[in-house]
Amino acid sequence: MYHVPFIPFAMAEVAPVVVGSLRGAADAMFARTQERQGNFSGVKASSRQAPQMRLGKALAAANAAEILLRDLMRSFDQPLAQQHELQNRINVRLQAGFIADFCLNAVNDIARGIGADGFRESSSLQMYFRDLNMLAVHAFLDIDNVTETAGRSALGMPLEDPLI
Repeated sequence: MYHVPFIPFAMAEVAPVVVGSLRGAADAMFARTQERQGNFSGVKASSRQAPQMRLGKALAAANAAEILLRDLMRSFDQPLAQQHELQNRINVRLQAGFIADFCLNAVNDIARGIGADGFRESSSLQMYFRDLNMLAVHAFLDIDNVTETAGRSALGMPLEDPLI
């Protein structure tokens, strides 16, 4: 563990948290869709098309994020010397940042469909929403930072990112 470069190690630690948060939000949305009933209409959310579609999209996003995470984790099976290479560190950070951005967009889509009481402190959905919105803008995962570094590298420009 002490021989692994810091950035890939850090990405291996934080990316599962990001993906797990999206899975938690999708599971919480599933439970909420089953239980929720309209305040004014009295109609169960599970019988309405829009909540069904949002739930399907949330479950698909969680599945896709888990596939992306498995691919990221496979990159740590490379020989240690390859993990230290600059391009590998850039790619790992880019992939982790993309996963975080993907999960952020998915949880924000979930949040648009949960109703105002889904943001109460007692709701697990607000916790996932808050956590993913915070994690995705951390310097390690911020999509603007990681894509700029990857773009500069691809163009052969000098890198200004101290985190790689």
